[in-house]
Amino acid sequence: ITVAPGVSIPGVAGISINYGSVSLVAGDATSSINLTAPTITLAANSNSTLNVPITGSAGMTLNLGTLSTMTLAASSSFTGSVLIQSSATTTSTSYTVNGRVVASNNNSFGDSSNTISFDPRQNVLVSGNNKPAYGLGIDLTGNVNIANPLNLNGGDNVVGGIGELNNLSGTNTWSGVINLVGSGAGAGSNSNNSLIADIPL
Repeated sequence: ITVAPGVSIPGVAGISINYGSVSLVAGDATSSINLTAPTITLAANSNSTLNVPITGSAGMTLNLGTLSTMTLAASSSFTGSVLIQSSATTTSTSYTVNGRVVASNNNSFGDSSNTISFDPRQNVLVSGNNKPAYGLGIDLTGNVNIANPLNLNGGDNVVGGIGELNNLSGTNTWSGVINLVGSGAGAGSNSNNSLIADIPL
């Protein structure tokens, strides 16, 4: 789906991708979407891309379905907090594989003052198998440098898991302040790639 060149779509009260995989693309550098309600919902198993700049002051809430991936590829300028959460549910006997956000632009999360957090309810340990709601997090790619503050609430505690902040490919930098606000909070990198981050201990 392409936003026509020179068009800024006003008053968009959230975005829902209820089935399949969708790419929203800017027709040119002046195309944009003005988000007035923050929630962007992605269906289970969807692999979608948002490559249109987001403007507005409502912030952004990414509600990710099981095994879904949302790529934020555009340079956005919106302001407000960013919340990453999952629509997947966890029971007392099983755990879920939640979605990922792929950040491939320095301004994927809008203004650099926007604080990014994860819904801590997605990261509770499950009785019986001692595994958390698995997989919710951010993957970096494209040699980006992201300056937003980031709160890591405690993600994948499973051995070999990729954690809430992961370097997917390339040499990427998280130059914003990273706060470890929960147990098990983790960051890592795929092999042969580099993640540069300043994490206070």
